[in-house]
Amino acid sequence: GAGASLASYVYVTPPSWRQQVLPDRILLSSPIYGNGEACQLNMFPWRSSSQPLDNEAIGAFRAIFQTDPLSTYPSPPPTLARGTSPQGWEYFTIRKLVGGQEGEARTKGAILLVARVDSEIATIIGTSKDFMVSNCFGLLRGDLWPEFFYTLQFKNARPSGQEHAAIQQRLAGRWIMAKGNVGLQYTFQANGRYADTAATQFRTPTSSNQVSETTTGFFGNGSYSIDGSTLVMKRDDNKRTAYFFRVEQVSRDSGRTWADELCLMEPGSTGEVCYRRE
Repeated sequence: GAGASLASYVYVTPPSWRQQVLPDRILLSSPIYGNGEACQLNMFPWRSSSQPLDNEAIGAFRAIFQTDPLSTYPSPPPTLARGTSPQGWEYFTIRKLVGGQEGEARTKGAILLVARVDSEIATIIGTSKDFMVSNCFGLLRGDLWPEFFYTLQFKNARPSGQEHAAIQQRLAGRWIMAKGNVGLQYTFQANGRYADTAATQFRTPTSSNQVSETTTGFFGNGSYSIDGSTLVMKRDDNKRTAYFFRVEQVSRDSGRTWADELCLMEPGSTGEVCYRRE
């Protein structure tokens, strides 16, 4: 029944949001923000499925929002992501604007996640204002989705014990992020060691037609461990940091090409930093 199915969801409700357990779903509702925005997260009963997970996600998005999630007009292409959680459940997410063009008042942000445990499918849908102005799943004002995702578990998932090794294998390699005048890099080894590099560049005008560039670099080495959705890194100088993390494949061109991404988020923060595999 729907009640037992809904009881399988384990999650943390975003701060100041309200939870309602309805006969056909779990509804999490945000407060009404100053811009009139009211966001929702809906978790639906499990259902049986034998289709590939991407087909399930695309079909569900079309049925619910009455639009093709892979379209590139009137809104930009979706952000698609696929991966496997530390619990061993496979997931596929679609993040796309619906209802109008980017920047229009009528345009809404939609996030759909489907997850598979054995032959059962869970469906979660988040809605907000346009991601550019949203207080809930926004690109500029903070995004609550990563924190909700990192707390998400399912009571009916039964880890096989191989998830830790599989995640460590996916994590191994070099990951880089460059934004503005800051560059970050992590290199993870399968034996539990890592190295990090950070560089900051400053540009200072020295005359009307000359600019002086100064680059400051930072380097470190240490060991890492994985505890569920948490990556714990301990530098050789005993400095310890912990991040929520996920390793997944992401497409921003409607699924034509995919790239590996590593995303890290400090507990208590309102955003995450994502790296691409080099």
